[in-house]
Amino acid sequence: MARTGEAGGATGIPALTDEHGRTLTLRGWNVEDKVNRGEAALSAITEKHFRDMRAQGFNFARLLVFWDDLEPRPGRYSEEYLRKIERILGWAHRHDVTVLLDAHQDVFGPAFGHRGIPAWATRTDGLPFTPHPDDWFSEYFEPAVQRAFTHLYEDEDLRRAQARMWRVLAERFDDHPAVLGYDLINEPMGELREGE
Repeated sequence: MARTGEAGGATGIPALTDEHGRTLTLRGWNVEDKVNRGEAALSAITEKHFRDMRAQGFNFARLLVFWDDLEPRPGRYSEEYLRKIERILGWAHRHDVTVLLDAHQDVFGPAFGHRGIPAWATRTDGLPFTPHPDDWFSEYFEPAVQRAFTHLYEDEDLRRAQARMWRVLAERFDDHPAVLGYDLINEPMGELREGE
C-alpha cells in the first residue's frame, strides 16, 4: 500500500508513494450516505459507485463513516455497521479504488440535527442552539455546538471514547488492502481561546 516517501515538495511534506517509491496522484471524491441511519446506514452506497469512479479514471474515495452509527450507545459497537464498511471496502478494492476512512461529522452530530458524534457524547453546558436551515454551516458557530467540541477535545472520558472508537475501526480495517489511512475528524471546530 502507500507510504510516505523521502522527497518532499516545497512545503517539506513527504510525498505519498506506492511500494515502488512512485509518487501517488490520487483523484476522487467523497462516497457517502448521510441520509440513512441505523439498520439502513450506508445502504445508499453500492458497488456501482466504485465501478463508475474507476471507469471515469478516479482512483480514490473518502468514505464517510459516522460515529453515531458505529457506537449508538456507549461501548456498544455495531457489528452490522462494521460489516457494511467492510463490504464497501471490498467493492473499492475490486475496482482498484484506494479509500480514506473519514470519521465524518456535520455540525457535531445528532444532538443538533446532523450526523457524527453520538448524542450521548454531546455536552453543551446548557448553552443555546438555534438551527439555521438555510445556512447549516453557520450552525457550527452556535454556542452549544462550539462548547460540545470543547468537551470532546478536553473531557478525558470523551477523549478515551473517541480513541476507543478509532481503535475499533483501525483494528478491523488495519490490513484491508483498500485502506490508505484515516481522517480522524472532518472539519474540526471549537471555541476560540484568547489570542487565537
